[in-house]
Amino acid sequence: YTMETGRFINAGAGWNTFKFRHPFEGVPVLTVTPKEFSGFCEIKNVTAEGFLYCLRQPSLQGGSATKGTVTTATGYIARTPARHPVTVRSPMFPV
Repeated sequence: YTMETGRFINAGAGWNTFKFRHPFEGVPVLTVTPKEFSGFCEIKNVTAEGFLYCLRQPSLQGGSATKGTVTTATGYIARTPARHPVTVRSPMFPV
């Protein structure tokens, strides 16, 4: 399978687009973790090329979430299901 890891800076409040360095062969499994931010990252529309993300801050009003408005580094891991030998694309593990 193929894996890509990395970090990016939030592009701003609301939904933003992130593109992988290289497209995957299929839709990857994706995990996004905000760093130095007391909230979470919502993702949608994951494709082989990238995904949409939005930083959210929990709100005590009715359990709803509000748009994140801070700039934060965000880490991600994306991988396709295991079918072939592992290929890792990461600045820490050059291919």
